[in-house]
Parts: sequence; C-alpha cells; structure tokens
Amino acid sequence: MTNRFQKWALATTAATFLLILAGGLVRASDSGLGCPSWPGCYGKPWPPFSQAELLERDLPEDFNADEFHLSTAWIEYTNRVTSALIGLLVMGTLFFAWRDHRKNRHILWPTAAAFLTVVINGGMGRQVVESDLNPTIVTAHLLLAWVQVSLLLYAVVSAFFPVHGRPEGELPHARKILARGALIVLAFTLTQAVFGARLRGGLEVVELDNPAMARADWIGQVGFVDYLHRSFSWTVLVGVLWLAWYAHKKVDFNQWLRFGTQITALLVLMQVGAGIGLAYVDLPPALQVIHLVTASLLVGAIVLIYLLATRLPLNNPSPMPVGNLQTAAE
Repeated sequence: MTNRFQKWALATTAATFLLILAGGLVRASDSGLGCPSWPGCYGKPWPPFSQAELLERDLPEDFNADEFHLSTAWIEYTNRVTSALIGLLVMGTLFFAWRDHRKNRHILWPTAAAFLTVVINGGMGRQVVESDLNPTIVTAHLLLAWVQVSLLLYAVVSAFFPVHGRPEGELPHARKILARGALIVLAFTLTQAVFGARLRGGLEVVELDNPAMARADWIGQVGFVDYLHRSFSWTVLVGVLWLAWYAHKKVDFNQWLRFGTQITALLVLMQVGAGIGLAYVDLPPALQVIHLVTASLLVGAIVLIYLLATRLPLNNPSPMPVGNLQTAAE
C-alpha cells in the first residue's frame, strides 16, 4: 500500500510530464509569446476571452491588436497554470517527505532539490517570455524540468525500495552492468537532446529570416547540426535496444526491469519515427509535440531503469522447480 509521500510524489511526477506536454504545445503552436508579459496577461491575471474584451484592457499605446490571437494566449496561459499546479504538488510532496521521511536522506534531499528546481524553473519561465523565446533559455527550461523528474523518480523509488539493510556489494554483476549501461545511454540521450535543441534553434532562425519560405525547406538551411542530430539518434537507438536485450538475457528475472526496458525500447522507436516524420513531412506541429514529449518520457524511463537496477529486491535467477523442492524435503 502506498503512503502519503509516495502518492504525492507520483502525482507530482505525472503532472510534470503534463507540464512538458503543455510546453510542447506552446512551442509547436508558436504560442510562447501568447501572453507577452509575466505573470499577468494583457494587463490582468488571465487572458481576455474575446477581441472586444482585449480592447477594454489597459494596453500600451503601440500595441497592435491585429497581432493578438486568442488561442495562443490561452495555450500559453494553460502552461502557466500547469506550472502553478506543479508548484503546489511539489510543496505537498516536500511536506510529507519532511513529516514522514526526514531521517531518510534518499527521500528528503532529492525532494527538497526537486522543489528548488521548480522555484528556479518558475523564474526561468519569466526569462523565457522576457527574452523573446531565446533558444538557450528555452532549452535550459526544458532540461531543468527533466532534472526535476529525475529527482522525483529517485525519491519515489527510494520510498518503495529502500536501500538500507542491503549488504555492501550484494548487487549482482549483471545488475551493475545494466545500471552502468543505463547511465551511458542516458548520457547519449542528453547529448542527442542538445543536438536537437540546437537544431530547433536553427529552424527558428530560418523561420524568422525567411518568413515566405516553405516549412519543407527549413531543414535544408540549418547545416551540419541536422546531420549530427540524425546520425547520433542511431547511438541512442542501439543503446536502448541493448538495455532491453541485456535485461532479458543476462539479468535475474524481474518483471519490472523487463517491462521497464520494453517500454523504453518502444519510446525510442516512437522517438525515431517522429524524427523521421519531422524530417520528411514538412515539420508538422503535432509531430513536434510527440517528439518532445517522447524524448522527455525516454529520459525518465532510462533514469528509472538505472534506479530499478540498483534498488529492486534481488530474486533467485534460477529458482528450484517444485519437484526438486519436494525431493529435497524428503
């Protein structure tokens, strides 16, 4: 049965992925400046519900009402509301971590660090708006959300599978190899994310400099970074598939490790498929969202594989058949 901390931490982790989804919708729909001020929106705490209501608000003299789009304002505002929800959830998670697990550094400190990342990322959200969507700040905003997810996953797994009581060096060699492999694949995935961020930033520059250019021609203008991003994706694909193979063939039987690596393999295949679609189907916004959210889920899944490999209870890799047990009893 889950306790209060586990429920709050799981809810906060799930909500963080929803926030990443909302951020992906904002970026794919070009709604990053849907509300050009922060924390308010066109002079009030919420966006207007119509063009007529917008004109009744206190707006700058040089404001061009023709540039206002109701949908982009509300998409961007939804992202802000989701961020506020994350803040409340992580506060509740930290409260129960302190109340019920204050002596467990594997739970309390990661949760406190996750709360700190939420605070920092909230301020960074303001910088994203005020910098007119500077690609570097936008990328840092996303990476910090991934750090938050990783910290929460660490705390959750520590709550379900505490490490105290396990003898030093008890972890089998195959588990150690799987854990180290997960860290290497995570490094590959983060490197690929950096290439992807550079590619996305280059596409935005092409879009601004060539407003009349067709979307299908954007990728051809970004240069070597596109080739680098595509080529390195094979490294991530092979790495994730190796994790799935190794968990099935070499590690002691454990349904969570096998299921986790299967899901991770599915995510990387979806990620590669979305990337191919973006490259050859004129960068459709829906695939941009899928590509971003799948990348975020992939990072979380790889982190989870590492944590499960080092924390799950150990099973007998070759359990004795029932017949042998009866013979031994006789």
